[in-house]
Amino acid sequence: MWKEIASAIGNELHLRNTLLNGQCFNWTQLKTLNYRYKNEHVNELRFLGVLNGNVLLLSQRFPVLNLNRKLKTKPHTNTNLTAVRFRCISSKENDRKKFLEVEKDLREYFQLGESLTKKYKQWSGQCARVSNICAALPGLRVVRQDPLECLISFICSSNNNINRITQMLDKLRKNFGSKIKLQINMKEMTEELNLEECSFYAFPTLDQLYKIQEEELRNLGFGYRAKFITSTVTKLHDLGGTEFLHNLRESKGFSDLEHIHKCRASLIQFHGVGRKVADCVALFSLDCTGCIPVDTHVWQIACRYYDPSLLESKSLTPKIYERVNTLFIDRFGSYAGWAHSVLFAAEL
Repeated sequence: MWKEIASAIGNELHLRNTLLNGQCFNWTQLKTLNYRYKNEHVNELRFLGVLNGNVLLLSQRFPVLNLNRKLKTKPHTNTNLTAVRFRCISSKENDRKKFLEVEKDLREYFQLGESLTKKYKQWSGQCARVSNICAALPGLRVVRQDPLECLISFICSSNNNINRITQMLDKLRKNFGSKIKLQINMKEMTEELNLEECSFYAFPTLDQLYKIQEEELRNLGFGYRAKFITSTVTKLHDLGGTEFLHNLRESKGFSDLEHIHKCRASLIQFHGVGRKVADCVALFSLDCTGCIPVDTHVWQIACRYYDPSLLESKSLTPKIYERVNTLFIDRFGSYAGWAHSVLFAAEL
């Protein structure tokens, strides 16, 4: 049984633009379906993933003309067409309580309480470059991830690419996470979704991660990151567990900058977490909406469009990193991290 997520339409949430831009690694894009729907020729985008222990199938239809994000066409506003739908395949089809729970989880995950349309309009008025990108990349939201999964994910991101990060995290789930029981016919689901297998695993809990030996991760291809992960897990365990990370999220009561500084300072104590990884975790899981993770791509964006004098530095020094942060925050305000994500996605 499918259920629509209220207000989650193409202008407010575009699944592909949001889930495939390197901020999260727990979704798999399935084969696109092509058919006619209500007199329109549409492509249906589908994603499969695990969120909060539930196996979810997400779906969104778009007119074929609008599917290519590089075409500068206006996003489709027909809510019946572009509304995001979900199906929980790890629960019974008639379990209304579970559907309401999952819908709440998805609304929180995609932060649908925030109007992206208003933010796009605001950013577009402040930067012509962003205006063009917003037209080409509608509905690109920052997701609110589980802090532990986000921390481990971005430790794996060191000198890595999206495909390899995704593969590493899949290995963590399959080898150390709990298997999720499905409430459907697995053979039928495998055939329907064109999957080689139909087994799903939750991301390991801190207790499960704590039992992993560094050598086990090295044997799975994690390389030097194996030491980073085991050391971080041990440190987090000693600090009181995942509650330590959730308390950082709750420190949102401070001013925006104080919240960012508190989260960053707390995160960089973990092995393998420098400023950029800390800023990624803060932005994508700890409600630091004004946090700007800066890598060479973001530095080059700042050089090209905002301050050419940044090119005078031959490397991304801490001073340059801070200048880029200030440029984005001064221009885009308290949600500069969200604007940064839109600009970054355009470079992929």
